[in-house]
Amino acid sequence: MQARIMVENMRKIPKTMATQHPDNANAHLFSGKAFVTTQEEVEECYNSFSKLDCHEFMWDWEGKHVDESVVDKLVESHSEYFSKNQLGRDIFLTFRIPNIWMEKGYRVARAFANLIAANDLMEGLGWNTPPLFELILPMTTSAQKLFFLRSKYSEIVKAFEFVKEAGPADVSLIPLVEETGLMMEANTLLEEYVRLCNQSAYKKYDTPYLRPFLARSDPALNSGLIPAVISVKAALSRFAQFSETSGIPTYPIIGVGSLPFRGGLSPNTINEFEEEYAGVRTVTVQSAFRADFGETEAESAIDKLNDGLNLKARQFSDEEYLKIKELEGIFSRHYLKTIEQLSEIGGFAKFVPARRERKLHIGLLGYGRPVGKVHLPRAIAFTCALYSVGVPPEFVGTGRGLKEAQEKGLLDFLLENYRGMPRELGFAGEFLNLENLGKLAAANPAWAEISKDAKICEEILGLEFEATNEDSQTHGKITSEILKKIGKGENVSEEYQKAAELRKSLG
Repeated sequence: MQARIMVENMRKIPKTMATQHPDNANAHLFSGKAFVTTQEEVEECYNSFSKLDCHEFMWDWEGKHVDESVVDKLVESHSEYFSKNQLGRDIFLTFRIPNIWMEKGYRVARAFANLIAANDLMEGLGWNTPPLFELILPMTTSAQKLFFLRSKYSEIVKAFEFVKEAGPADVSLIPLVEETGLMMEANTLLEEYVRLCNQSAYKKYDTPYLRPFLARSDPALNSGLIPAVISVKAALSRFAQFSETSGIPTYPIIGVGSLPFRGGLSPNTINEFEEEYAGVRTVTVQSAFRADFGETEAESAIDKLNDGLNLKARQFSDEEYLKIKELEGIFSRHYLKTIEQLSEIGGFAKFVPARRERKLHIGLLGYGRPVGKVHLPRAIAFTCALYSVGVPPEFVGTGRGLKEAQEKGLLDFLLENYRGMPRELGFAGEFLNLENLGKLAAANPAWAEISKDAKICEEILGLEFEATNEDSQTHGKITSEILKKIGKGENVSEEYQKAAELRKSLG
């Protein structure tokens, strides 16, 4: 507790992190457009700080084009604001760098140079330094990779000769964990990283605190809704245990979108989300959250998040971890068995409207990455594609998983530790088009398994999936029209857009 107080006196821990995830259906208020160019992202960043009061902005170098002069442009265009709200002290700009083991490393070198240049700029202005001092490593799979990047930065900045005194001398690495198996053993990643930092022959690296980052979209894409949720909960428990035994505070970040499959955080679900993901200290506020619910609603919700996120994580016993692992295996097996047979998804995804200028993404399930016999799109496009044909991905494998969990005596444990499941499946059920599922199943029996999943969910959870309001009823009509037009080989991008506006998220 004393260590946590010292850290929080030393620096502000951000509660809300605005990101560039392209999941918005509607236009952004700062630009009046749904599509955001690379050049417009600087103004988007400023708007997220100044108008919406987000504490942090993730500047994404991974798999996309990026404006490398972001700090210069922010300061030059809005010097009065940033003189009063200084980077690295009051608000935070955090780079998500490419994973050099998956993408060419020259972009990381440019990101390193950006940190040094920003520090030099602020020193010249007499402002807070360092302005940037944390880096997010996507697809983190080992402590060695985290430590390698941290030590390489230290070597580069020491040898940097283009400024009088290069800095910051050190950076903190934020591990972004995107696989369910790694999440359930997340404490070992932190333990090994701290050991490497403490025993380095080059220099001793301080780790006064850690901000581990848990993905929610890619784990759901890879393994299904239930494995993604329970693996995050296991990780939050592991982080709490790590802090107790090591004395090093952890401030977990979670990457979530608005639809349940991608995390279920929207301005309408703040209270439920905080309770569901107790232990989280920072949440991503993605494009749909900021653009699709109205400016007043978004501002109010962000204020509430900035004042909240203080609940303690539930800590599981060894026996409970075994139950979580068994449940993860049950649900992911049923999910993958069906997903690998749905070759149509790639064709559906090509109609998803673009929202950013992206390079070819290299990720756990990047473009063209095979899963069994199918090539899946990225998580937002995948979610959008399935919702647009009336088949919310929340249901894939879930019913069969619930039935098996019930047979094995694990259902009560699952419901106790994922209390929002009936509510989130109820939300998805508003957009379920069983008629479309029947038509799809006529050509591919794998779709019939999803229809069974939905019926089993209704039976076990005591729910009834139907469109109960005007928006979801209209959504159902649009998804019927979408499937008809796809069958005729017609372009349905306009219908995808209309459906997304009704559910308040692209995907």
